[in-house]
Amino acid sequence: MDGRGFQEVRNALVTSHVPVRYDYVELSPTAFLSITAALTPFSNHNQSPRNIYQCQMLKQTMGTPFHSIPYRHDNKAYRLITPQKPLLRTRDYRHIDFDDYPTGVNAVVAVMCYTGFDMEDAMILNKSSVERGLFHGCVYKTKIIDAAPSGSRAQDAEEYQFTNTSKLGRKCIPSLDADGFPTIGAKITQGKTLCRVQRHTHSTAVQAPALQTTYKDDEPAYVDGITLTSAPAPAEERFLKTGLKGCRASLRLRSVRKPIIGDKFASRHGQKGILSMLWPHEDMPFSESGIVPDILFNPHGFPSRMTIGMLIESMAGKAAAVHGAFQDATAFREFKKQEKTGARWIDQEGHHGYVLRGGRYRTPEEEVEAQEQGDTPVDYFGKALLASGYQYYGKEELYSGVYGMPLTCHIFTGLIYYQRLRHMVTDKAQVRATGPIDSLTHQPVKGRKRHGGVRFGEMERDALIAHGATALLQDRLLHCSDAHRAFCCPCCGSILSPFQSPDMKGRSVGGRKSVPLCRICGVPCRLVQLPYIFRCVPCM
Repeated sequence: MDGRGFQEVRNALVTSHVPVRYDYVELSPTAFLSITAALTPFSNHNQSPRNIYQCQMLKQTMGTPFHSIPYRHDNKAYRLITPQKPLLRTRDYRHIDFDDYPTGVNAVVAVMCYTGFDMEDAMILNKSSVERGLFHGCVYKTKIIDAAPSGSRAQDAEEYQFTNTSKLGRKCIPSLDADGFPTIGAKITQGKTLCRVQRHTHSTAVQAPALQTTYKDDEPAYVDGITLTSAPAPAEERFLKTGLKGCRASLRLRSVRKPIIGDKFASRHGQKGILSMLWPHEDMPFSESGIVPDILFNPHGFPSRMTIGMLIESMAGKAAAVHGAFQDATAFREFKKQEKTGARWIDQEGHHGYVLRGGRYRTPEEEVEAQEQGDTPVDYFGKALLASGYQYYGKEELYSGVYGMPLTCHIFTGLIYYQRLRHMVTDKAQVRATGPIDSLTHQPVKGRKRHGGVRFGEMERDALIAHGATALLQDRLLHCSDAHRAFCCPCCGSILSPFQSPDMKGRSVGGRKSVPLCRICGVPCRLVQLPYIFRCVPCM
């Protein structure tokens, strides 16, 4: 159906609207959603941009991307060590068997302001929960090593072999096995040898020196797997000789990543947060039953982002844990009327009645109509919590872990499925004291891998000017960048005209000394400090 025809017909979202007024019916209320969007619980209660953010962040989780890790050598892969099935799942989640590829952990979340470490998008994690394995992950990296050096000839490629055995049959490098590689499961740190290559020449008089490849990364890793393959021969020799030529090794290294300050997490509602503090277990707030939250979420993240689905997920997750059953959180789902709770205002008015506490009750005719309509998600899970002895909205009385006194208000606490994203501070932290500089400008080079500097841009400069921090501004833009000393004419201000002229009047060790003079003015020049980039400005 084209856009024009779509405007001329009436479409029904559910089959209950079909009999009278509609020409077409959706296959299901969530048929217009993509796979990633259909996995979000209660997405119809969220602001639409948040659902779009979640679709993107679901692809960035440290979940279980595949189950063939021992047979793959990806350039970089992420895996969560202890993932869990979500307590709330949608209809599409069950149809695609997404339980085989979990992406997060069911965490106990308390919505509260606790200390100043949870401002804005910051979040506090329970230190003991992290020490027990919460959100621990692995990063797999692959190193591809050719036995033959890149500059060697094709006909000499067969002479290079991975080995760690000398002619006398002894090990050359103690940390490597006889095949020239480290043991599977061995720990590799910076500077350690990854492999050893020996060239076996036809001449036995002189033995070529061995080639070694060292591990250059700062992060320690473990050898997870080694695969030997053959590199294809050049195109001109591929059809002249049978088989492949040369040898290549693929090393899969595994690095364990525990959550540290600066790592990124997100719920399934586009609510991302940065870990700001690992709070000790004994100082965290706790409930009457002794439950300590895993995550403390700042309540200021709800009003502007309007992720009501996350609030409902907290209630539904708590009800699912209490009753020991998974709950259906499909968007646009209709909930059946719950059984009587014994409280008339809740049975008739739901959460409105809970607030009114016995205002105006429904008439019998209105009660029959309400039974046919069913409950809202808040009423459905609120009554389930009420039947288990919990507060209707899932709020609990928490006690301060520091003072042991009850907090001044009840705290909204529940279970939310949280995801750990692959944006980790270990991969993005950049520090430089001294390092390589550009040969043209004498300023630090760009790039984290090259140990370059952090850019100090125009807006940073304006901020320091506004604060009046002139000494700091000079330190950043001159002393820590491209400070340079040059002769400058005091009259014309040129740095190109000075030249060294012998002074016959002065006395020195050699009988004469050179004095910088200006070619234009003829006066002695002074030595000044200036940015080296000024050397390039007159040449442009």
